[in-house]
Amino acid sequence: MQNRKISWTKYICAIVVTIISLTSFKKNMVCAADNDLIRPSTDTTLIRELKFTSKLNINVSQARLFHMNCRVARTSISDYHVAEVVVVSENEFFLLGKSPGVSNVMLWGEDGSTLGIRLSVKESSTKDQETSLTFTNTPSIKLQERRVTTEALADFKKSRAAMNAVRHSEDSERRWNLRPGEAYESGRAIKSAPEEDPRLIDFNPQNLEPSLNISIEPSTSRIFWMLKPIKKIHVGDSKIVELALFPAIEKSFVLLSRKPGKTNLAVLDDDGNLINIDVQVKEHSSSIDTKKNLSTVQQESWIPPIETKNMDLQEDKTDQTILLPLSHPTVFCSNEKFIRTCIADPRIVEIVPAGNKAVYLIGKAVGETTLLIWDEYQTSSSLRLSVKNGHAAREKSALPPFSLSREPGEEIEFWSSSRKDVQAWPPAVPGKK
Repeated sequence: MQNRKISWTKYICAIVVTIISLTSFKKNMVCAADNDLIRPSTDTTLIRELKFTSKLNINVSQARLFHMNCRVARTSISDYHVAEVVVVSENEFFLLGKSPGVSNVMLWGEDGSTLGIRLSVKESSTKDQETSLTFTNTPSIKLQERRVTTEALADFKKSRAAMNAVRHSEDSERRWNLRPGEAYESGRAIKSAPEEDPRLIDFNPQNLEPSLNISIEPSTSRIFWMLKPIKKIHVGDSKIVELALFPAIEKSFVLLSRKPGKTNLAVLDDDGNLINIDVQVKEHSSSIDTKKNLSTVQQESWIPPIETKNMDLQEDKTDQTILLPLSHPTVFCSNEKFIRTCIADPRIVEIVPAGNKAVYLIGKAVGETTLLIWDEYQTSSSLRLSVKNGHAAREKSALPPFSLSREPGEEIEFWSSSRKDVQAWPPAVPGKK
């Protein structure tokens, strides 16, 4: 009985060893077959680059509103610390200046059009902001100031409390902040992390001669396009450059510079062509030369450009300046109902609803920022807000009094920088049903 048990044990062990051996042999055969299909290539015609052909200058704490002639498909920005792309409707977005620096913005439209923008953000200036884009000729919304009465001031306090309750609510609707490796695609933010995209997994070619050499400036990005779909892609050091892949685009990838250094990038296409690229991220310069950054739109590259459909992009021109006192609420009215407003920097100016056709603006800190507004006819305007020291609340007895509308209205979108809150009118008073 003992010998029979030992025999059965040996028999089972032999079967297990045989299965493991066959599995390992099959795996090695598959790997060998895969390696036979991989052909290191020096053919630079297999890869193309989307060039950044437009230039744009923007100030810190300012926003610039743009209109596309098609729906926004996706966006990419190389350094969200410098600026941010915020999509507010199907064919509208604004660029938000956050801190001095240089960044690259890439836009894709649903009609296949693309546009690369070389963006430079600098400290606030009274000079016109440089751009190579065109301005819209559409009608603009004009705001007219009204006198804040005792009744309006009491209503302002209630509206402000209601707005603050909405802003601090966990259920408040908020926009995704777009971060490196993320893109706005089909109405939502998508992050292509390495563990989520099979093209970034289990692929690390070694000891390959470089096919190309490219350099990337600090805090910028470069967009590449393969002629064949990407099968596998690998970056040697993700701390130097980061990869971003778009699920809807099987031939394209984005390189975002992270810190100075050298690494390699290997790309394998569906035909088995393997391109190995040496990548160098340059050192940060001691100062930002805005003029040089704007004039040098193209980056050094031996990779030929890809021909794409040009995007028709137009900007709302800032044609009205409003002076605001510190701390005192000021009310401004329009002839049409608002559907959306945006304050570029809520640290400088706070906005509070005052009915369907009016808003309270409160200067919170000295500085300049931008107010974007939309009415029910989708007309939009960009206004410059200036809060200055010593600009006291001026005599307003000559202004017509503000008459608060009690007519119920639809919900209004209130954007504070890249965050979106929705408030209905009249606002619900906190603590009351």
